[in-house]
Amino acid sequence: MLKHFLSTLILTLISQIASAQSIPVQMDAHQHVVMFQKGVDAFLVGEYDKCDDYWLPLARAGDPMAARNMGLLFHKGLGVRKDVEEAILYYKIAADAGVTSAQLSLGLIYLKGDG
Repeated sequence: MLKHFLSTLILTLISQIASAQSIPVQMDAHQHVVMFQKGVDAFLVGEYDKCDDYWLPLARAGDPMAARNMGLLFHKGLGVRKDVEEAILYYKIAADAGVTSAQLSLGLIYLKGDG
């Protein structure tokens, strides 16, 4: 009985910590769009280090376009450390959601033998 209680408690705590790392509060659709666009604006002027501030929480919350963009940042090392494995993770999220550019990027990584 105690073992079951402790297991349930640990799993609950882990899930709460994991969900707290995505978006701390629920955002409405308008806030979501504004946050995504701020990432686009930063990208267009070469402020890559700011892009992940906007896109990473959205990607972690399941936004496929933000995930594709994070894949690109990690793949090219734009504003973040270059990390092909991390790029693959985000490209897969987007590719599984049907984002063709992510599917292409993922395919090219595998074709080159980088992943």
